[in-house]
Amino acid sequence: MLLDDIFSELDIEKRNNLIKFIKSNIQFIITTTDIKNISDKIIDKASVFKIKNGKINR
Repeated sequence: MLLDDIFSELDIEKRNNLIKFIKSNIQFIITTTDIKNISDKIIDKASVFKIKNGKINR
């Protein structure tokens, strides 16, 4: 499932409610312009890729 910059549209309560529904057996791709919008708990379990100046870094 692709969630494209969804966190910029939601307040913190709605973000947390959405995260509760993310199942570990389903692949999610979440894009964001600000990684601070995602809790450390989620980031620790994720593969994070950053794109800067056209280059992808893991």
